[in-house]
Amino acid sequence: MAYIQRLILLGFALLTVSPAQLTVDAEIRPRFEIRDGYKLLSIDGQAPAVLISQRSRLSLYYSKNQLSTRFSLQDVRVWGDESNVSSTGVTGDPASLDLHEAWAEYRTPAGFDLRIGRQVFNIDDQRLISQRNWNQNGLSYDALRLRYAPGDWQFDLALSLNNNQENTDGNLYPADRLKTLNFLYIQGPLSEQFSNSLILLGSGVTANDSSEVIYMRGTLGDYWHFSGDKLDLQGSVYYQFGKNKSGRVVSAFLGSVDGLIQIQSLKTGGGLVYISGQDAARSSSDYQNTDHLFDLLYGTRHSNYGLMDYFSDIPKGTGGGGLLDVCLKLQYGADKTSLQLDAHRFYLANRVLLNSDPDPIDKYLGTEFDLSLKWKLHPAITLQGGYSVMRPGESLERIQGLNPSDSDWSHWFWLMLDVKSVLFQET
Repeated sequence: MAYIQRLILLGFALLTVSPAQLTVDAEIRPRFEIRDGYKLLSIDGQAPAVLISQRSRLSLYYSKNQLSTRFSLQDVRVWGDESNVSSTGVTGDPASLDLHEAWAEYRTPAGFDLRIGRQVFNIDDQRLISQRNWNQNGLSYDALRLRYAPGDWQFDLALSLNNNQENTDGNLYPADRLKTLNFLYIQGPLSEQFSNSLILLGSGVTANDSSEVIYMRGTLGDYWHFSGDKLDLQGSVYYQFGKNKSGRVVSAFLGSVDGLIQIQSLKTGGGLVYISGQDAARSSSDYQNTDHLFDLLYGTRHSNYGLMDYFSDIPKGTGGGGLLDVCLKLQYGADKTSLQLDAHRFYLANRVLLNSDPDPIDKYLGTEFDLSLKWKLHPAITLQGGYSVMRPGESLERIQGLNPSDSDWSHWFWLMLDVKSVLFQET
């Protein structure tokens, strides 16, 4: 609470110095879930998990002349997870308090914007870089971003360098986290209805926890979007090269396309996503010495590859074989309500061998149905909910370490209230 009080006092202090724009806003987002097969397949005799998690955010935005700043504090917890409890009451758990955003931006007279600090990135279809907002913690980046936006075009350059402490010597960093993330991004319209963007991204990890050697992976991609009166289409192609975290040469790619046709209040369509992986049945040394599994980096998983999150970790969820997702979509939208139904059919992109079996497992992984509802109760209050069900194939069971037919249907229900309110605003 002391941090929150200081943040509010800072905002009012800034306001009294000189006329400026100041906004203080808050978000309270509790979510109720019944998990009977979420992320991991349900098996007989397993009791469903019932839980409530909550995000609580307080943010301050200040702007004057060419300078803008934003601070955002958040507390993320599961109801009842406090470490300090007694029979007379709950005294709290300060470890859940976190800094979500803290950046300053300066707009130069030449038209460049320089932003430095902890900030949110969302790029195109969010298959590489996103804020991953479904996660109650969300995701933000410690980075420097230089932007030049003449007219309808946008040019971004972002640079970062990560450490987990203030070292007096050396630059060791955990090998399971990105040591550096950098990208050059160019986006602009090619016509009134068609836009295109290019990205060149470099991500680096250390060879191991006790090594300062950094292996760099490059990602080059193109994203396009067509928006017509009744038709909306988008697609992307990304190719990865360089070296993976073990130093192997990388050659991997991701391709996606999806579209929706509007018929009055209904939208219908579908999509196709291919994420390359390793073909375990190809025995040539040249092929096996190259990593063909595409790295999703910090891209959104939840809304892109099924809401039940079986493939949030592609190497683990597919046995390293990559993923093919064929999806059909149906959407209904009114003034305050919207309804969406997605049907996914998942396949392995390449052949996978498990244990010592010489024969590859079947590529079919399962069929998932995701139903979700959004209802605007108030300008500041949104109620969302959903129900998802997965019928797995034997291959998905085996990848998760189960025997065939151990799992029949998996279910997941959720209900979330999102309250976003402006506590103070002055211009």
